[in-house]
Amino acid sequence: MWDFAARFFQRSDHYVQMDSMRHGKFRITDAVIRKRGSILDAYRYVERSIKYGVLFLVLVFTTFFLFEVTARQKIHPFQYLMVGAALCLFYLLLLSISEFIGFGWAYLIAAVASTLLITWYCRFFLGGGVRTLMIGAGLTGIYTFLYITLRQQDYALLMGAIALFIVLAIVMYVTRKVDWYARDVS
Repeated sequence: MWDFAARFFQRSDHYVQMDSMRHGKFRITDAVIRKRGSILDAYRYVERSIKYGVLFLVLVFTTFFLFEVTARQKIHPFQYLMVGAALCLFYLLLLSISEFIGFGWAYLIAAVASTLLITWYCRFFLGGGVRTLMIGAGLTGIYTFLYITLRQQDYALLMGAIALFIVLAIVMYVTRKVDWYARDVS
């Protein structure tokens, strides 16, 4: 009745394979600890990266909004939706690939794939050239910053706060001469 063979219970970051609830015997195997530990580390990193997901979306959409405001570049809401879908797929790719290979390689593959897809798509509605390169470079910078922040657990909050401060300063600088009331008239 209480025989639950091959059940796994968490015990202080180690996963213990329980032979039987009835006898209360535990058997720790190296293979179980290594396999479960690497998968759980990947899941922890993916979970932490998802926590930064909203910030990530805001940064990218702010860039597109700045293109609309400063360069008078019209971007359709459907195009925002497609870019948002590609950004969300980054996390799905990251999770699914990290189950088979290490988190670092999975992150690299997912980030490069997402960056290339979004940059390629932006080429068509931003007109190519410098704006498209700015999107590609910006995404590369954001993905790099996110990876470094994920790896620096102790300083993640400080790094995030400083980055947000810098981004806000850049947005304020870029929009300092925009006449917001004139945009409402036209």
